[in-house]
Amino acid sequence: MADHHEEEIPHLELLVALARDRLADLLAEHGAMRVKVERVLAVAFEELGALRERQELLESRLNLLRWRLKGLVAGDPAIEKEFEEKWEKSEEDVSRRYREARLGLEEKKKEEPEGDRAERLRKVWKKLVRLYHPDKHHNDPDKRETYESLMAVINRAKEDGDLETLEKIAKDPEAFARGQGWDLGGFNEDSRSRRDGPDRGRELRELLASLNEEILKVEVGINEFRESDDYALYELWQRSRSRFRESIEAMRIVLEDEVERLESEIEDAERRIRTFADRERKCA
Repeated sequence: MADHHEEEIPHLELLVALARDRLADLLAEHGAMRVKVERVLAVAFEELGALRERQELLESRLNLLRWRLKGLVAGDPAIEKEFEEKWEKSEEDVSRRYREARLGLEEKKKEEPEGDRAERLRKVWKKLVRLYHPDKHHNDPDKRETYESLMAVINRAKEDGDLETLEKIAKDPEAFARGQGWDLGGFNEDSRSRRDGPDRGRELRELLASLNEEILKVEVGINEFRESDDYALYELWQRSRSRFRESIEAMRIVLEDEVERLESEIEDAERRIRTFADRERKCA
């Protein structure tokens, strides 16, 4: 029985190594897809962002005006003050989100790596994902949390095009972790030193199952992403720039019509509120 388990371990280690490679490849594919789609969405945002922001502001104001009218009809004396507070907050929230979106697009334009740097960034990131993905410590919550923190730094550096941070981690991960106040817990110990342990086979099977579960999640995520409207817009951009421009113009017309409709309904709601207020004053 022991000989059987010893023969099984090298096979399991190979399967784990292959699963890690597969997971790293899928994560790299998913990340590359998102970068490409985000570039196209940035073009669409530059064209339509101001209109979309206007639409959201008008939708918010219309909903609040309807709420205000109901409160007035119900005789709520605090409704006017609450309306102004809610509208100010809503206006600030929408403006902040779109302002942050614009700043984010500007930062991404500045940080976009190209050529050899982009290829080096991809290779170093992929290597780090293979080595430090949290599933390596699926059965140790403390270590898993530490590795999740490390992977968050690695992924953020990749998104920011920060090759220097990725290479710093790759060169001496333990030193980098200590600088963050983390203990990687002997991540680099030779797996052969654990091979003779009685639980080695069980640990490898659990790790393989965890990796396969994560692979399935990423595969589902990729498939769902490919079916999204954002990806459809990217594919249109890839197939035909002229048709992409036509699609953007069609969206612009829809948004302009929606803005016009909302403005009309807001005027109507405000007129009804004034009429109600005038009637109440006369009755008083």
